[in-house]
Amino acid sequence: MPASNPGIAFKKELVRVLNRLEGDWSYREAAAVIKPVLAGYITPSYLIDMSIMEDLFFEEHRHIYISIQQKLSPLETMDYRIHFFTQPHSISDDLIPYLQVLDMILIFQRREELQHSSVTKRLELVISRLTYDEQKLTIRLARKYPVAVRACLGFFLAGMNQVLLSSKTLQTLSPATLSRYKKEYSRL
Repeated sequence: MPASNPGIAFKKELVRVLNRLEGDWSYREAAAVIKPVLAGYITPSYLIDMSIMEDLFFEEHRHIYISIQQKLSPLETMDYRIHFFTQPHSISDDLIPYLQVLDMILIFQRREELQHSSVTKRLELVISRLTYDEQKLTIRLARKYPVAVRACLGFFLAGMNQVLLSSKTLQTLSPATLSRYKKEYSRL
């Protein structure tokens, strides 16, 4: 890829491989062609696990989410939309599962129907399956995410009766921010 503007070359390569998919392709098919492109890119990145997204009943047909350590604008064609999240952490294989949980919360909290109970229950289930130490790690990683993600994570933990972890998460918010999100997320 040319060094002058690797972001544009990267996007062009993504379009090229996705355009080879035919018909009503699945997320797994898209992942199979995208992952080699991500592996060859100069900036660390990962594809957000779409099977988990499907399990959460996110109805994001033909939306693909990539977390990358560089700011890129979304890429939209007639057939699909690729969302790029600027990852604030160094991406390593051992952190990706926890970063993906935070990315899913980021996607969730940006949606308009936050009270969608099946999605909130599934996200709670994903978080509850983490061990106590993994939940602590996720909280530590969340400190570099937007405040809405930390608030949402804190209220999810509170809903799971993880009072200590919830309070550690919510303490990272200013009182005004906490009050704002308390109204919004208290129904989770």
